Amino acid sequence: METRNAILLSLFALAVVLIIDYILISIMGCVSSACGAESGFFCTIFCKIVPIVVALSIMIPVLISVFRKKKLNN
Repeated sequence: METRNAILLSLFALAVVLIIDYILISIMGCVSSACGAESGFFCTIFCKIVPIVVALSIMIPVLISVFRKKKLNN
């Protein structure tokens, strides 16, 4: 039962992180469009920034939980 709760909590946290990422990326796109960014910006820089932001936002909570468990075991 404990494992099931941990899996459900992890999936919920992942969903929340992805929704927050989606909102932040949408705001970033709207702001850059309002500032006069052309299609070249969205096709090059924006498409490189988005995967980095999503990957970091997924990796950081995972790394924090791993280090906390490691610290508690020592």
